[in-house]
Amino acid sequence: MKILFNKLLRIFFGLVCSLVLSWTLRAEVYIDKSVIDLDISNSIDIANVPRNFHTPSNLTKAQFQHNENNTLKLGYKNNKTLLRFSVTNQSAESLKRYLYFNSINGHLKLFRINNNSTLEFIGEGGTDIPKLQRPGSGVFNSIEINFDPLLNFQYLLEITSRHNVNYQVFISDKSSLEQKENDKTSFMSFYTGGILLLLIYNFFVFLFLKDKVYIYYCLYAFSFMLASLAITGSLDNFLPNHYFSFSHYLICFSSLSILCATLFTYYFLEVPRLLTRFKKYFYFYVIISSIIFISGLIPAFDQVAKFFGLAIDFVIVSGLFFFIFVAIKLYKVQKLSRFYLFSWAIVLFFVVAWFGMSFGLIKNNFITQNALPIGSMLEMLTLSIALAYKIQTLNEEKILALRKARDKDRYARLVRVLSHDVANSLTVVNSYAKKLLRNENLDKTTLFQLDKVFQGTENIKNILKVVRHQEINAKNEDSIDFVDVNVLEAITFSTLLYEDALLKKNISLDVNISPVLTIKADRTCFINNILNNLISNSIKFSPPNSVIELYSTDSQDYTYLVIKDNGVGIEPELINDIFFTNKTVSTSGTHSEIGHGLGSSLIREYMILFGGKLQVSSLDIEKNPIGHGTTVQLLFPKN
Repeated sequence: MKILFNKLLRIFFGLVCSLVLSWTLRAEVYIDKSVIDLDISNSIDIANVPRNFHTPSNLTKAQFQHNENNTLKLGYKNNKTLLRFSVTNQSAESLKRYLYFNSINGHLKLFRINNNSTLEFIGEGGTDIPKLQRPGSGVFNSIEINFDPLLNFQYLLEITSRHNVNYQVFISDKSSLEQKENDKTSFMSFYTGGILLLLIYNFFVFLFLKDKVYIYYCLYAFSFMLASLAITGSLDNFLPNHYFSFSHYLICFSSLSILCATLFTYYFLEVPRLLTRFKKYFYFYVIISSIIFISGLIPAFDQVAKFFGLAIDFVIVSGLFFFIFVAIKLYKVQKLSRFYLFSWAIVLFFVVAWFGMSFGLIKNNFITQNALPIGSMLEMLTLSIALAYKIQTLNEEKILALRKARDKDRYARLVRVLSHDVANSLTVVNSYAKKLLRNENLDKTTLFQLDKVFQGTENIKNILKVVRHQEINAKNEDSIDFVDVNVLEAITFSTLLYEDALLKKNISLDVNISPVLTIKADRTCFINNILNNLISNSIKFSPPNSVIELYSTDSQDYTYLVIKDNGVGIEPELINDIFFTNKTVSTSGTHSEIGHGLGSSLIREYMILFGGKLQVSSLDIEKNPIGHGTTVQLLFPKN
């Protein structure tokens, strides 16, 4: 009697539990022979339990909530997730169907819930299991279920995952599942082939050009390809093994792709040369991605999967916007940054689509599921075009370098002619002029003219000496030798060369320079390339019967040498072109004197060489009929 009572009690308890479970299931799945691919995502109850939760013995303790969405928006979890659903086979015959997810999922265990609330183990699978140990052979890693005819059964799926779980759950027949898997595998094979072709092409370009940017591109493209294959579960499909799952280490592939993207961006956009102050931010991304990569290899990572999952998402998104920001900064400086900016704009679009799908904000479909591979392929293609453009640019630079080399060679030959052949002939003229000056029988006029010839040839000899000296300095990378130059003596010597021009226009020089004033400079360069150019220009642009002033002033750091005339002046917008650029501005003087605009830029270059500064102010005659003229200030450092 007692035994019978116990049996009845167990039967009653089982019926109560069955009624409770049936009531708590908010929706039920019905299948028959016509159902070939059914989405059951919104017919599932979800419960979150601790990772060490023993499901078979503690099922009644789990608190389930019905999933109201079309996808399972579980996100990153440090704990275990239970999915419960009920399926009724309305067919009069047994049906074999396959339970699968449309994304990587983790480690899965499937149970049937019996009437007495006990669990009957059906099978396990999931993308965290090594490929050759999984029950299903396809990329979706399905679990086979046999549904008995005209019966209802409740099922429990236990999920342990380190990934961002947001996917759909399907029950499908074999042919429909195989068709989906074939479509997925074909697309990912096409994607992989395209990326590998770009890799091979750029690797051979690297071998030819020895430019490390191409090898960084290969590393970046390869790491991005691995991450895209891992996130779709295709990497395990292409490289099956008994030992580990590639998908399980998705976070490692993601952090590796960020690391390689950082290195590629750093060298491709020439950050060390063009954006030095941004180097520390690139170091940050290298360090943080390396830390996450190493952490993903450690088994204890699963206990804090949510923290690192959100961390890698932050690094990916912030890195994406940072790389785009850097490209915008260099948009006008470097042409390649325009290709780079466009490529990352493509990636941004598809990454936003993928994250939107991952967090349930955008519909889960073929495009959003494969957003990363599609974006990756388009980005790599764009960057490959950019690198091909770089080859063209390098070729143009090579042609320009060869042209400069030829020009330099012609310049060197000209210097040799000036330094040797012309110098020899000039020495003859200089020697005879010097010899004739000693002849006491010549009249004063002749002696004066011979003295001018002698001084002129001496000056040309000094110029040729400077040319030889500068050529030697260019080869040896030595600096010019500075001496104390007496300014008044230099002005007197320069005035001697322009005596005829001054007399012709009846222009007088008002020189107010201390006899003991000296500056640190090369005497010949100072006279021929600075003083002569300034005095010549003042004479050329001054009207007859005018005065040119030369005087000096002092400040704490500089000695000022000022040359001021009352000439026609310079238009304000032309001052920069004439004195502070390498443009040639040809003008004519008040008596149609010809000028080629080369001397003014030489003044600036030699002032820089002497460590000084050049300041120019001018009032042109058209806008200032009274008070027109030009004032040039040469600032020589005292130390």
